[in-house]
Parts: sequence; C-alpha cells; structure tokens
Amino acid sequence: MENRNCELLFDYLHSILKGEEHPLLDVEQLEEPYRKLGRELHSLQEVVSEAREYAADLSRGDLSREYPAQGNFLCTHLKELHSNLKHLTWQAKRVAMGDYSQHVSYLGEFSDAFNEMTDQLKEREALLEAEQERTRQRMAQKAYFDPGTGIHNRLYFEEYMQNALHQKQDFTLGYMDLDDLKSVNDRFGHNEGDNYIRNFVSVVRHQFRGTDLLARIGGDEFCIVVPACIGSIVANKLQEAERIFATNNKKQYHASFSYGLIEVRGGENTMTLDEIIQLADSRMYQCKRENKKKYEGKEG
Repeated sequence: MENRNCELLFDYLHSILKGEEHPLLDVEQLEEPYRKLGRELHSLQEVVSEAREYAADLSRGDLSREYPAQGNFLCTHLKELHSNLKHLTWQAKRVAMGDYSQHVSYLGEFSDAFNEMTDQLKEREALLEAEQERTRQRMAQKAYFDPGTGIHNRLYFEEYMQNALHQKQDFTLGYMDLDDLKSVNDRFGHNEGDNYIRNFVSVVRHQFRGTDLLARIGGDEFCIVVPACIGSIVANKLQEAERIFATNNKKQYHASFSYGLIEVRGGENTMTLDEIIQLADSRMYQCKRENKKKYEGKEG
C-alpha cells in the first residue's frame, strides 16, 4: 500500500512539473500519513498553474492583466519582470514622443541596447535639426537675395525700409537705373546683358561700405541706402562709380546709369516708402535725360 501512495503522489507531482493535464488528486485515495502531502501538492498545482499562465501572458506581451496573488512565490520574479516591462513600455512611448532622456538600468544587456538606441536617436535628431536649420537659412537667403547678382532683392529692401521708417532712422536713398539695358540685350544677347548688370553692381558695391544696403528692386532698377543724411557724399560716390563704370567698359556699347537721391530725416519724415521711391525716381529721370543727351549719337 505504501508503494501505491508513493506512486500516486509521484505521478501527480510529475504531471505538475511537466505541465501535463491531470485531474486533481483525490487525497481520499491516500492513507492518512500521505494526505497532508497530497493537499500540499494541490497548493503547488495551483501556484504552478498560475505561474505558467502568467508567464504565457507575459510572453505574448499582455501587460494589462492583473498581478498574481501575493502568496504565489513562483511569480515573485515574474511580477518584477511584469512591472519592468510596463515601465519600459511607458519609456518607449516617451521616446516615441521625442523624450530621449529615458534610460534603462534594470534589464542588463537590454538596458545597454536601449540606452544606445536612445542616444543614437538623440544624435540623429540633433543632426536632422541642424540640417533643417541650414536648409531654412538657405531658403531665407534665396528669399532675400537676387540670384543674378548676389545682392539683396526687393523683398528684403522693402522690409529693411519699412523698419527704418518705423524706427524713424535718418538715411540717404539713391535710386539707380541702368541705362540702355534693353538695347544691350537686343543687340548682344541676354548673357551680355547679365554681364552688364553684374559689372554695374560690382562697381557700385566697391564704392560703399558693407553696412550700406545695395538692392536690386527691378530688372534694371537698383537702390543704395546709406544710414545717414549725407546726400553730397553719396552723390560723389555714385559719380565716381559712374566714371569707373564707363572707363572700364571695353564693349561696343557705352556703360552708364542714372540715379536720383533723397535724404530722409526720420524724426521729421511724413512720406511713405512708395512716396520716397517716387520722388527719388523722378530725380533719377532728370539724370537719365541728361545722360541721354550726353550719349546721343554715340555708339550704343
């Protein structure tokens, strides 16, 4: 009979440890000295089954299930793993939102891999942001510069002037028009016309400081803005630029430009930007009429 008790208990324990389906042991089949052990194996079957089911849920990624009962000693480390995985899931979501400060220190080699991943993501995002900033700067440069000459364009000029007027700054504005550009384009081609424009810009730019604004506001129209009421000085510089522009020209056409100047005293000014440009433009046309008389009958 003793062998029979041991056989029943052993088979029952074997089925528990192997995870085999086995009906609950009927302890009444056992003799009295063995019944207590049979009841303990009942308890063991319960904790083993719960631990096995718990481990299976975790292996499938089911982190929403409840933690096992407090007294299940087999689930102690599984509950720690469950808690760590839940926290890791939260950290992964934070990383997905761009929080690369998340680091893991409780999962051994996985911690090292996770931390390296977040460091690389942070580095790559920093590189991406830097490239995006460079792209924004390039786009801003394209938006504010004339591609044909490299100087500022009308958009930048208007924003600069509106700010100067708003700040009530003193300035001298020179409105310039390149003479006979259409004729150069028609007779010698647009490439030569582009050279004519670039030579003009180079000559004028060298007469002024880097802090003075030279902008192209139209096909053959340009403005120079000097932040001070020094019309006579600006006039001398433009006269010198006109002399050099004409003297250095070796083409089969004359090189000249016309200009009109206006001084604006910020504290006293009541004109709008359009009115300032119109006034400078009218003075430029006086100069253009004089230039036309000067070069009338000459080649070009």
